[in-house]
Amino acid sequence: MRNNNQSIGLPLLVGALVLTGVPSAQAASNTFNTALPVPQGETIWREQLVSRERSDGGPLDREVSVQAPGSVLGYGITSKLAVFGVVPYFFNKELDVTTPMGRIERDTGGIGDVSLFGRYRSLKSNGTKTYGKDALIAV
Repeated sequence: MRNNNQSIGLPLLVGALVLTGVPSAQAASNTFNTALPVPQGETIWREQLVSRERSDGGPLDREVSVQAPGSVLGYGITSKLAVFGVVPYFFNKELDVTTPMGRIERDTGGIGDVSLFGRYRSLKSNGTKTYGKDALIAV
């Protein structure tokens, strides 16, 4: 039996956006933060939600659950050099595990490890030719 929800949903969404006059949305070119395009003197802010669930059927019966949005702020120093900072916020990070002393449940929340890194674009070619970016340094 075929599910028709997806085949109807996309045209319906596009039609609603066209009828309401919403301008087109533009997304980042890649899922990696170092690939975000940042022009000289401009900033870019990106939010990305990471949600992971994992469990195993082993003797420890571990269950892990993590939900964390990551805030990324980038600034273009020059046309080739950009710097970025990433601050994750864990609002639900849980671990449940069975030990010889019984079931242990741990959870935590708050700000995670802050990352700072730079990107220097060493090669760029317009058109259908090669295009590359190299990460400069990460802390």
